[in-house]
Amino acid sequence: MTVPTARVCGRAWFASARCVRCGQRSCDRRPVDSASDSDVVIVGAGSAGSVLAERLSADPSRRVCVVESGPGLSDPVVRALTEDATALPIDEGSPVARHLRTRLTDTPPRPGDIVRGDCVGGSGAVNGGYFCRALPEDLDWAPGWSWAEVQMHYRAVEDRLGIGKVSLMLGPTAAFVAAARAGGYRWLDDLNAAGSGVGAVPLNIIDDIRRGPGAVFLAPALDRPNLSVVTRTRAVGVRLSAGRVTGVDAVGPQGAVHLRSDRVVLCAGAIGSAQLLMLSGIGPVRALREAGIDPVADLPVGRGFADHPEWVLEAQWDGLAGHPVLEAVDLSALERGCALLTDLLAGVTGLGEPAWSTSQHLCGTAPMGSADDDDAVVDELCRVRGVSGLSVIDGSVLPRIPGRGPHATIAMLGHRAAEFF
Repeated sequence: MTVPTARVCGRAWFASARCVRCGQRSCDRRPVDSASDSDVVIVGAGSAGSVLAERLSADPSRRVCVVESGPGLSDPVVRALTEDATALPIDEGSPVARHLRTRLTDTPPRPGDIVRGDCVGGSGAVNGGYFCRALPEDLDWAPGWSWAEVQMHYRAVEDRLGIGKVSLMLGPTAAFVAAARAGGYRWLDDLNAAGSGVGAVPLNIIDDIRRGPGAVFLAPALDRPNLSVVTRTRAVGVRLSAGRVTGVDAVGPQGAVHLRSDRVVLCAGAIGSAQLLMLSGIGPVRALREAGIDPVADLPVGRGFADHPEWVLEAQWDGLAGHPVLEAVDLSALERGCALLTDLLAGVTGLGEPAWSTSQHLCGTAPMGSADDDDAVVDELCRVRGVSGLSVIDGSVLPRIPGRGPHATIAMLGHRAAEFF
C-alpha cells in the first residue's frame, strides 16, 4: 500500500502542532520534536488510550507519544463542553464530536448518524456518564480476562474517577423502581456488584461535572517529560516492514509526518481502529483489494461489529392551551383507556416497522480470541495476530458486546492491558 511520507522534519512539524499543556503552538518545557521517536505510540486519547498512556508513562524511562485527532482540554471551550454533564455536546456543529453518516437498517433503508467524541477524552468526554461494569457472564473472553481477574482494574479506574450515583428517585424513576421491586427484583446498593436487581446507576459525574478518563488520567500526567500528547493530528495508517510495525503516519496542521516507534497501540475506537488496520493492509483480503489496498494480514477486521440498538417510539399530539378543569366525562374516558391498555398488554405483541436507532455503544471490530479462533483479530494480550509490535486496546477487542454500556469496560481494558508492556 502507499502511505504518506513526511516532508517536514519532526521539529518543524511538532512546532506547528498545538500542545495540550498550554494550548500554544509549541511548548517550552522541552524540545518539541522529542516525540518523533518513541518507545510507544498510542493512537487515540479516548478512555482506553488516556488510561493506558497515564500508566505507561508512569515509568520515566519509557517515552510515550499520544496522537489525538481532536483538540486538547487546554482549550477553554473544549473544557467547558466536556465538563458540563447537564448537556451532551454532540450536535452537528460541536467542536468535540464527529458525525459519521451510515445506514442503520437495509429494509427499509434507514440512515443514521454515528457520533464519536473528537477531543482528548474521546467519546468518554461527551457521553451521559453511565459507568457500569460488564456482567460476570460477559467476561470470559480469554485467559486473564475473567470477572475475578479484572475487578481490581475496574476498581482502580473507578477510584480515580470518583463514581457518583443518582441519589433522588423521583417521578418516573421512582415508579420504575417500585414496579421492579414489586416484580421480585431486589434493591442493589451497588449496581456493579454481582447478581440481578435494581439500583442507582453509577456515574462518572460529580456535582454535574463529567469526569472522564481523559481529564482524570491523562491531563494530570501532561507534565511528565517522557509523555507527549499531540492534538489536532489524525493518524492515517500504520507503517510496516517485514511483518513488523515501524511507526505511524499522521497528518497534522502542517501536513504529513511519520512517528517512528517499534510499538504502536491503536486506541482509536471501534470505528477508528478498524479503519486504521484496514488502511494499513490488515483485514479481509477481498475487502482490502476492492479498496485498492495491498493485503498484509488476512484478518476478520469489522466482521464482529456490534452495538446496542435503540428503539424509539415517537408520539405526537396537539397541545392544550390553558388549564382545563377535568369533568366526570374525562375520568370516564381515562378509565376506558386504562382498560384498553390492559387488554393490549395482556396480548401477544408483534412489533411493526420500528424506528431503530443506535445507542452509540460500538465494539467488536477487532475481537480478542485464542490462536484457533477464526473470528479473532488480537490475542489475549491485545496483540494483532501476525504483525509484530502492533496492538489494539479499546472497544474493538470485545469479542461480544457486554450486557451493559461498554464505557467502564473500555476504560478497564486500558488499565489491564498496561500490564502487558
